[in-house]
This record gives sequence, structure tokens and C-alpha cells, in this order.
Amino acid sequence: DLDAAAPMLPHDVRFQALRAEVGLLASPDESRRDAALAALAGLRAASDMSAHDRFARAFVRRDEAMLAVIASRAKRLAADDRDGARALVLGPVTAELPTAPWYLEQAASVLRECGDPDGADALSARALLLRGEERLAAGDAEGARRSAVRAFERDPANPRVRELETLALLRLGQTDAAREAFAAAVAAGLRDASRVRSGLESAGLAADPAWNALLDRLSKDGPTHPRLSPLPGDRR
Repeated sequence: DLDAAAPMLPHDVRFQALRAEVGLLASPDESRRDAALAALAGLRAASDMSAHDRFARAFVRRDEAMLAVIASRAKRLAADDRDGARALVLGPVTAELPTAPWYLEQAASVLRECGDPDGADALSARALLLRGEERLAAGDAEGARRSAVRAFERDPANPRVRELETLALLRLGQTDAAREAFAAAVAAGLRDASRVRSGLESAGLAADPAWNALLDRLSKDGPTHPRLSPLPGDRR
């Protein structure tokens, strides 16, 4: 029983974090969320950042409302403890998995207040990318294209941004511009062309020589880059 063991382990920050996680699973309420925040603060104080980020993600899995709680606390921390605010708000964010766009926007605001404009731009770009993907899936190709353009302004080195632009332009019938965007995506490190190949088939361009030359170049380079570019503070 974790509650029974708690008095015997008052200074074990990982134990307190585990206890907070179980509390959120059992009954996610304000007091349990406060306990989770306190556990994260304890892990930061102990410089146990791998556990901090792991538990931040676990808390969010147990209770999605923790995203808003973490964002709110990080905003308050930013005025007096920039390092703490930055670590807290980046805790739930991973480079491999998507995070709610609204949270990425909130996190970007915190990083900007903490004096990290580059990190803020990377998060803003990821939020725009995810919103663009949502628009593309909903059939709003022009909205997806606009999101890709805005994301590119913030993170021009991210190949996923140019991939999204390519897909949107193909849907809009702007094939020359789409080919230029795809060439830029390949140059930036894109190595998975499966979505673009599907887009070319839908557009009737699967046998186009100019496109196939780009695809041949990509396959020769091989899968040497991740699909998602790293995010600020990523420790995973």
C-alpha cells in the first residue's frame, strides 16, 4: 500500500511521483493534480530530469487535464524561475509522439517568456504542422498549405513541414510548386516518401519522370534521418 509506505519514504522523490501517478489514476481531482505538480517539483529539485519527464508524460496519460495544469503552473513559474518553468512545460513533450497543438502553443509562449525564442519557434512550428495535418485530413488543402508556410517560417530545417506543403500543393493541383517543396523536403532530410507517393498516385503523377528522379534520389540516400525533428530540451 503506497499510502502506508509514504511515511517511511518521505524523501524518495520517485516514490512520491509514483504515488501521485496512482492517485491520478484512482481519482483525478484538484488535490491529486497538486500532488503531481509537487512530485514534479521534487524531481526537478533532485535533478532527476529523466524521471521528471517520464512522470510528466505518465501524469498526462492518467489525466489529460494535467496538460492545462502544467501549462498554467509553468506560466506562473516563468517570472521567477525560468529554468524550472522551461523544464516543467517541456516535460510532456516528445519528439517521437504528437502533443496537442494547443499545448505546444502554450509551451511556446512559456519558452518565449523564458528567453528561449528558438525553442519557442520549434514548438510553434510543431503546433502548426499538427494543425496543418488536421486540415489536410479534413480536406482543407489550402488551410494545410498556409499552416505549412507559417511552420516553415519558424522551423525551416524541419523536413516534415515541406512534406506537408508538398501534399497540400498536390491536392491543390499546383504540381510544379509541389515538386519544388518535395525537393526541399528531401534536401532537409526527409527519407520516407510513402505519403508523397500516395499523393502522386491520387494526382495521376506516379509515372512522371521529374518526380521519379526525386524519388530515386531519396531512395539512394537511404533512411538516415528521423521523420520528426528534435524538440527543445528533448532528453529521450
